Amino acid sequence: DGASNGDAAVDSARVRHEERLEQIRHMAESIDLLYGAFLKHRLRTEWNKTRDTIRAWLRAGAGDKRAVTVPAAAPQETIGV
Repeated sequence: DGASNGDAAVDSARVRHEERLEQIRHMAESIDLLYGAFLKHRLRTEWNKTRDTIRAWLRAGAGDKRAVTVPAAAPQETIGV
């Protein structure tokens, strides 16, 4: 019966779209949480030291000779998600 096959195809497409929307919502929530965690560090008074540590780490990974010394990093903090 062609009508039920058409209905099943529409239902299947709808389910795929709803699942995709849910995945997008989840991704947006994850990005918001990551940005919140970044801001938590960015707005601290220790940001300049943290930034310099990140720069040195990036330079070292790229083989940049300017990254001879790496400043001591602040204690690691667990971020609850």
